[in-house]
Amino acid sequence: MKTILYFIFLLTLQQTFGQEKTSYKYLETVKFYGVSLSSGNVDGTPYYKVNGKDVEKSRYNTFFYSWNKFRKCCPCILKTYDENDTLISESIQCTDAIVGYYKSFYSNGNIKSIKHYKENTTGSWKDLCNRDLCNVPHGTWTFFNEHGDSLYTEYWKDGNFIRQVPEQDNVEMWNAELLYNGLDVKTTEIEISQINQIKVIPKFKNKNIQCDITVTIEISAIGYRQINHKISMQNLNKLNIIELMKENGMPSDTKANFSLLILGNGDFVRRAPLKIKKN
Repeated sequence: MKTILYFIFLLTLQQTFGQEKTSYKYLETVKFYGVSLSSGNVDGTPYYKVNGKDVEKSRYNTFFYSWNKFRKCCPCILKTYDENDTLISESIQCTDAIVGYYKSFYSNGNIKSIKHYKENTTGSWKDLCNRDLCNVPHGTWTFFNEHGDSLYTEYWKDGNFIRQVPEQDNVEMWNAELLYNGLDVKTTEIEISQINQIKVIPKFKNKNIQCDITVTIEISAIGYRQINHKISMQNLNKLNIIELMKENGMPSDTKANFSLLILGNGDFVRRAPLKIKKN
């Protein structure tokens, strides 16, 4: 009897090791393929591609059907695989919004990182991003090498970075504040001509702050080609937005959407829609 009980104890340990705590109950596990898909017809002959490579229709459908399951995942435990059925990540998501733990994996199966995002405890799954419940870092993030050894840990709270232990040597820009007259552009209406007066305040994870920060002004409007104008952070105040629009054939009184894309050393940091005052 003791031998049987000991075996059950070991089995229980194996089943629970690596599981992350969550407040959700009875979540369905969904298998998803993180691949790009395309299909079409050339001279009457259909074609099917996965990650740019020709495949049979049956194989294409395997990946395609996983997208249908992805769209219904809210919430679920989403296991994402590559085209060779290698596990890439496991996370709690509502479609593309992470609302719990996130685990990424090396190709050898070992864990690469364990991250935690804010959970949705409201019971409502509508408009998550507008309610600050969409991919909000919250809790402990731990990173590992390919052998399973812990490298470093990060601590987050409500989307804000707290600290990194031990501090890493590489540059890591985790966010950028965008202020107009000291006010967050997320909630402040401005004139088109005032966009160049926005101050970009970078946020770094450690003392290494040598970073090439660029700002791309994105302007889109129905009936016009989108404008994407990239400049250095230091030159934003020199840019004449109205002249930029005219040069690209878009009148300044056009009903358009404006946003700023911030990159640090070429890596995505933030995309911020702007609230433009109506004429």
